[in-house]
Amino acid sequence: MLHTIGPIWRGGDAGEPEILARCYALCLAIALERQFGEIAFPAIATGIYGFPPHRAAAIAVSTVSGYLEREAWPRHVIFVSFDAATFDIYNALLNATPA
Repeated sequence: MLHTIGPIWRGGDAGEPEILARCYALCLAIALERQFGEIAFPAIATGIYGFPPHRAAAIAVSTVSGYLEREAWPRHVIFVSFDAATFDIYNALLNATPA
């Protein structure tokens, strides 16, 4: 099991997008190193840390998609949505992204 903590949203000018992308990238790198078959990500930093859900989801999908274009592991990535609004955001982004 992996655990990562995302950045606290401070308005977007304190490097939050880059930090969030690194959270995903580092977890994916560990999954590659250990050849995990799958990894699941919640909407990192969008709860109490206040990261705007649309921006966080775009970063998550972009980072994961780019990584999976280059690497064979993990074989499956799951985005976990705890509410309908988050599901809709990810669903729209993933359906707009070529597989």
